[in-house]
Amino acid sequence: MENLSYLKKLFGIVSDDPLVLYAMCILVLAVFSVLCFINILWYVYVKYFLSNNEKLLKIIEKRVWLKRIIKSYNEINTWFIIFELISYFVCTGTVIQTSLKIIYYSS
Repeated sequence: MENLSYLKKLFGIVSDDPLVLYAMCILVLAVFSVLCFINILWYVYVKYFLSNNEKLLKIIEKRVWLKRIIKSYNEINTWFIIFELISYFVCTGTVIQTSLKIIYYSS
């Protein structure tokens, strides 16, 4: 409950309505899910597409910050990506499951 009050204060929410709290929790889960999905896509892009494209690698060599990001994604362990996939499916599944429960139990 302490985390919810912190999030409410962070978002500037003053209402204690359960629907508002539910929407806030769904928002946090959805944002986390989208970030996991973007991280997975970026990993696949760097690992499989960018590593085979010499023309793009030459262009990237000029940009130090982009080179550093790509190097970090090349060094990521496969277990981390598996953890990201599991997190993505858990968050998305939770959003879907709780939304379906609300739909079917309210009617």
